[in-house]
Amino acid sequence: MQITPTTIIRTASIYQGLTARAVNHEAYRYQRTFRGCFGVCPELAAELWNMLDDEDPLSDIRWVTYFLATLMFLRTYTVTAVLAMIFMKDEKTIRHWVWVFIEKIASLDLKFNGPGLRYEIAVCIQTGWIVWINGPFPCGEWVDIAISLSSLVHMFEGDERAVADKGYRGYPQYFDCPWRHLDNQQQTSRKALARARHECVNRRLKEWSCFLQRWCHSLDKHGKMAHAVANIVQLQIMDKPMWQVEYYDRVDNEFDFDY
Repeated sequence: MQITPTTIIRTASIYQGLTARAVNHEAYRYQRTFRGCFGVCPELAAELWNMLDDEDPLSDIRWVTYFLATLMFLRTYTVTAVLAMIFMKDEKTIRHWVWVFIEKIASLDLKFNGPGLRYEIAVCIQTGWIVWINGPFPCGEWVDIAISLSSLVHMFEGDERAVADKGYRGYPQYFDCPWRHLDNQQQTSRKALARARHECVNRRLKEWSCFLQRWCHSLDKHGKMAHAVANIVQLQIMDKPMWQVEYYDRVDNEFDFDY
């Protein structure tokens, strides 16, 4: 069942204690309020629902409530009792449906190929899209380079390499890192732009409180949550692309790709 942003807004406003008149009167302010509660704008929430419906038809309009509860859970990582109170549902019921929708969102194919916890995120230089997520890994046992060598580098084709920071030096066959004595000013600037865009993606992921607060569920569920959030952020990037990066690999300077 496909729905519109209007349906999303109408359903959400009920649980936010807002009348239709109040929502329409201060539409711009309500957009900010909605994003604060659910992490995305109503239009993107509706698009996400419709994508889920394309994968596995959602036939009951009442499920929109649980869908919104899921977005709020990912955005705020609040306890189930609070969600149950806000959405006026039984705790056991809300807990069940939140994880049903998390698994549905996590299973969307929005990416190419496919103490603390660490994830590896790769962003395509050409598009700015999330193309890889790997994890979780225990922070103390796995450093960044070890994670990459365990799986990411095996996905490269031909002479493909990744732009990375200084922590990845020592493996020039896989990573193009900052090299002050080898890179000219233009190369240094292009690499910095690519890394800055990647940090912007990381920041968007960390806007979801489920990544920042102490995790109270199983490790398996943390992985599903991470993939769900990555898919939502990817949908945001596809809807409003970030800045483009002009880059070429120092290994072969005769080619200059404008991305």
